[in-house]
Amino acid sequence: IDLYKGSEDLNNKCIRILHPRSFIDDPTRILRAVRFEQRLGFQIEAKTLRCLKDSIRKNLDLKVKPPRHFAEFKKFFLEADVSKHVARIKELRGVRVLDSRGNIDLETLNVVVERVKTIRQNKDYDKAGRWWPIYFFSLLEKKNTHQLEKLSKEVQLDNFLSLSLMQIRECQSVIRQLTNKAKRDSEIYQLLKPFTELALLYFYARTDNGLAIKRIDDFVSIFSHITLDVNGDDLKNMGYPSTDVIGQALELLLLKKIDKKLAAKKDELKEAQILLKRRFSRNMENMNGTNRSGESRSEEGS
Repeated sequence: IDLYKGSEDLNNKCIRILHPRSFIDDPTRILRAVRFEQRLGFQIEAKTLRCLKDSIRKNLDLKVKPPRHFAEFKKFFLEADVSKHVARIKELRGVRVLDSRGNIDLETLNVVVERVKTIRQNKDYDKAGRWWPIYFFSLLEKKNTHQLEKLSKEVQLDNFLSLSLMQIRECQSVIRQLTNKAKRDSEIYQLLKPFTELALLYFYARTDNGLAIKRIDDFVSIFSHITLDVNGDDLKNMGYPSTDVIGQALELLLLKKIDKKLAAKKDELKEAQILLKRRFSRNMENMNGTNRSGESRSEEGS
C-alpha cells in the first residue's frame, strides 16, 4: 500500500512534502529538502518549492533556535559536493543562520573545495571529520570581528572553533608573510605559533604558493615540536641573574635552536654563554649599578 505515491515520486526523482504545513511545523526540513535534492539529483516538486520559498519569505527559518539551525546547516559541509549544496541553499535564501542578509562567500568556498581535494591526496592530512570547519570558515573569511563574534555566540560554537574562526581573519596577512623569502625559520615559528591547528589548516587550504605551503608544513611537523635541552637551572648556574632574564634567554635560545639547527645540549649552552655576554651583560651591569647606588644612599642616610 502506497498512500502517498512515494514510489511514483522516487521513480520521477521528485521531492514532495506530505502536507502544506510541513515547513511551518519544522523549518529545518527546508535544509533537508535541499540536501536530498542535491545529493540524489532529484528535483523539488513545484508546489513543495513554493511552500519552501514562502516559508523563507515569512522568515520561518529564523524562528528555529540558532544552535539547532546550525547543526542542521553543518550537514551541508559533510556532503560530497559542498559547493553545489551551499550554492543551492544560498539561491533559495536559506543561509541566514550564517548571515542575516544571506551574504556568504561562495567564491572562496569554491577555491577551498578544489584545494582540499588536492590536500586530501596526502594521507597525513586526510583525516575524517576535520574538513567541515574549513568549508564553514571559507564562507566567512571576509566578515568583521563583530560579525564573527555574534555568529559564534548565537550558534554556540565551542571555544576551539570560536577562536579558530576569529583567527581566519588574519589569513591573507599570514600568507603574505609566509611568501616572504627573507623570513628566517624562527620568524615563521613566531608568526604561526599563536594560531590553532584548525586555523593553520585553513591557511594551508587558502594558498597554492609552494613556499607558504612548505613553511606551514615545516612548522606543523618540525618547528612546533622543537624543545630545549637546557633549562633555567643551567642558565642560573652560568650566572644569569633573575627569573625574568632567564625566561627571556630561554625564548631566544629556542629561536636560535630553530635557526641554527642546534643538535646537542652543549651547543645550546654555548649559545647561552654568548647571549649572556652580548645581550644580557648590560642589563646585569645596570642592575648591579642600581643596587650599588641604593646601597650608597642607604649609607649616606645612616
